[in-house]
Amino acid sequence: PSACQSRDEAAVMLASAAAAIRQRIGAPAKPIERDRIESTLARARTRISPEAYANAWREGLTAPLDRILAIETAAPS
Repeated sequence: PSACQSRDEAAVMLASAAAAIRQRIGAPAKPIERDRIESTLARARTRISPEAYANAWREGLTAPLDRILAIETAAPS
């Protein structure tokens, strides 16, 4: 992850990576998980640019698993 990556970008990347994994294994998120994910993503959309959001989502879908697992979730905002 980039040193200037925000917590919101990290959250978007993690959510998109998780969505891709769930889709591959045929295990949709439970309703309560979906609500929490959607809430987190909605907050991120208000705090980062549409371009940053789209880039983070795309990166989460395409990054190798070891990179996703290394995302610093406590990155400064």
